[in-house]
Amino acid sequence: MFDSMSRRHGIALIALASSLVAGTEARAADVQAFVSKSGDLVVKGSEVRDDISVFYSPGGNYWAIQSTMSPTTINGFTAATFNGVARDVVFDMGGGDDRVDFAGIAPRDLRMRLGLGEDFFGVNNASIGRDLRVEKSADRDAFSVDVTGIGRDLRVKSAAPGIAYRIRTSKIGRDAVVGFGTVSALGMFGATKLEDTSIGRKLALIGTSPEAIEVTNVTVDGKVDIRATVAFDAIAIDDSLFHANVDVRGASDVSVSIVESTFEGRVRIVAGKGQISTFGVTQSEVWGDLQWISNTDETLTSFIHPTWIHGNLRMDLRSKTSTWSWLSKLDVSGSIDVRTKDGADNLTYTESACGSDVRFDLRGGDNEFTLSAVTIGGDLDLRSGKGNDDVTFFEVDLDGAQNVKTGAGVDTFVVIP
Repeated sequence: MFDSMSRRHGIALIALASSLVAGTEARAADVQAFVSKSGDLVVKGSEVRDDISVFYSPGGNYWAIQSTMSPTTINGFTAATFNGVARDVVFDMGGGDDRVDFAGIAPRDLRMRLGLGEDFFGVNNASIGRDLRVEKSADRDAFSVDVTGIGRDLRVKSAAPGIAYRIRTSKIGRDAVVGFGTVSALGMFGATKLEDTSIGRKLALIGTSPEAIEVTNVTVDGKVDIRATVAFDAIAIDDSLFHANVDVRGASDVSVSIVESTFEGRVRIVAGKGQISTFGVTQSEVWGDLQWISNTDETLTSFIHPTWIHGNLRMDLRSKTSTWSWLSKLDVSGSIDVRTKDGADNLTYTESACGSDVRFDLRGGDNEFTLSAVTIGGDLDLRSGKGNDDVTFFEVDLDGAQNVKTGAGVDTFVVIP
């Protein structure tokens, strides 16, 4: 009998403890929100998971916060409304894997601090009077901006090594500055997608990159600076317009693709040390110089087809083993200068026109030059170092002088008028 009572008493204690824990978790998921004396809407999350949506009701002229998943509450209730918000909307979400959806109006700034946990912050169909600022920790989060007008700046400060960002169908009055944080054990995560958006001044995507950076149908009035600092970056620019200079830098292996885009300034792409690097430009127009610099150790691939370059084309390919370059249907108003290091290089220049001098310097290795159906307004200078080189000319229309220089090795020249 005593054992039976003990078991019943133990079960009762376990049930009571479970009830207390559940009650503690429920209370811990309570979000605190209030309007400050200065007119800020302040939202403070708990240390566990919080799921809320925040929106503005123009008919009632109030801001509402609702729980989107139990056990989250707002000031002890499933929903709360607030009046008199005249300045900022400020979030400090604390710990837990939080989800916050914001729609409506921030009269001045919208500021979000995402604490520990894998969080999601979405801004949709919103109007922000001044700045949208996001600050996050070293956890892997997702951040989305859609159909939103930002009066001044979008700034994302991140300590994580690769965050999933998506910014689309939005208008940013001045700067868009997105930081990816620094390298950590978390590795890369997600992708950054910037789509159907206009930026009134500069665009900067800086830090440890995610798996991919995609810029599609974007207009940027100021300078563009994309800097990725880990290997195997894929950067794609498609159907976009840039009114000033564009700089893209990869610290290691990098793939850069530019399709159907217009650059009113110069374009400079730099790949750091790594094993493989690729660069492609298709159906685009560059009003300044186009410069492609690669420091990879091994295979390098470049193709430009077809593209209009009103300035000069510069390709400095420093791979120690091999490069493959295909330049087709180019219209270059200035000069062309392509240089490689020792290695087996293959260069094809075809169906193109250049208004000034053309220089190809492939140095050592067993190299292949093919020039076919090209018009050159200045001099043609071909140089190759030691190695067994093959040079083929077919329908080359040259206004200036021709200089072909090779080094030691068995070389083959084929000239077809």
